[in-house]
Amino acid sequence: MKRFIEKIKHFCFSNKEISIIGIMCILISVSYMITYNMPDYFGIEPFYSWLNNLAISYIAALIFFIVQVYVPEERNKKKCMEVLRNKFVSVTAFIDISVMLCKKHIKIKDKGADLIWNGDNEKLYIKYSKVGNDKAFTCRSYTKTEIFRLQNIFDSKISEIKNSSVIKYCEYELLELLSQIEDAKFFDGISYVIRLANTELGFPNFGNNLTQIQSLNDKLKKMCFIENNFQLHDIEESDKFVADLPRKDISEELKSIRDFNIVRMKRYIKQQLDEKGVSISEEMLNKMSEEAVDAQMNKGNK
Repeated sequence: MKRFIEKIKHFCFSNKEISIIGIMCILISVSYMITYNMPDYFGIEPFYSWLNNLAISYIAALIFFIVQVYVPEERNKKKCMEVLRNKFVSVTAFIDISVMLCKKHIKIKDKGADLIWNGDNEKLYIKYSKVGNDKAFTCRSYTKTEIFRLQNIFDSKISEIKNSSVIKYCEYELLELLSQIEDAKFFDGISYVIRLANTELGFPNFGNNLTQIQSLNDKLKKMCFIENNFQLHDIEESDKFVADLPRKDISEELKSIRDFNIVRMKRYIKQQLDEKGVSISEEMLNKMSEEAVDAQMNKGNK
């Protein structure tokens, strides 16, 4: 019952005009039924009857609209979000992380900008985690070349959404918001600042662009019911080891040194078992790897 009421509320809020008229028609029909057997002191019964018939016709048309148009559209929208949700999560996370990178490492001056590079190889390091999950963090490093490619990566992510077969079922407001984010060319702006940081040029709009893209991204997350938020952490030397590992050796899912060691231990144990002709379940292999790594870490901390 509660779910049914929520659906009615959603329909009314998304179709305010026709919902208001529908409620008025229901009130007219109900009042007509209540007063049907009452004396007609004012001689308005013919007009009232005509108004009631009109109200009933509108209610019938509204029911037809709900059954034949609204319900199928909502079903398609739900299917669309089920298919595209992970892609929207990827886009919003990409923007969030890029915004954090800018806030941490780019300091705009009256003329030019200060870039806080780490290490001899001119890399920007960032360590972050989802809010509320401080232990599972990600370490990333960005070279100038990788920063210059951010716009291309973002465009590729947007293209995956636009080229989806279910994109036509997305809400217009969502597509409009996505276009606004795309038109902002935020990542081109980052490249522009990086290239001209040591010149006499100013970047007066960069701060506003940063605020704008963050605001648009928050709206996108709200529309897609995405609750992922990220927070920065101070990066340590050991974190840079993980951040500098080649992407083929460590994926985005490896959140820390511990996770990396678990993967390496898992490969080692599996190799040893294969040599002995022993086979165990994936769950058992994961458990053995985690226990072995934790035992080594605890031993090292003593």
